[in-house]
Amino acid sequence: MDFLFLGGVDRQQDYRTLLPALERAGVRHIILFPPTGARIRALLEGTKLSDRLDLFEPRSMEEAVRYVYLRAPAARSVCLMSTAAPSNGGLFSGPEDKARQFAHWAMRLGREERSGPNP
Repeated sequence: MDFLFLGGVDRQQDYRTLLPALERAGVRHIILFPPTGARIRALLEGTKLSDRLDLFEPRSMEEAVRYVYLRAPAARSVCLMSTAAPSNGGLFSGPEDKARQFAHWAMRLGREERSGPNP
């Protein structure tokens, strides 16, 4: 897995439990959704993972998916959207909205990549 989406509504979860899994995983990019994204970034920056990871805090799902499209080797990357935080509030109205936005932008950007950008 090259890309991992994390973050969302802050319910004061303890994200330290993610560190061992991230240390074992080959993830290289973490996309951090607000508001917990900033808290997860602060946690990660205090570890040895900070040397290996590229962290990005998008303002929308479109920005998040564009980030992946611009950096993912074609047909060889995996992007996991398992945000470890609730989706109700913040950028999304719920998990269905988050999934719908992800699918929309992934499909739209995939079409743009094949045919060129739409005006």
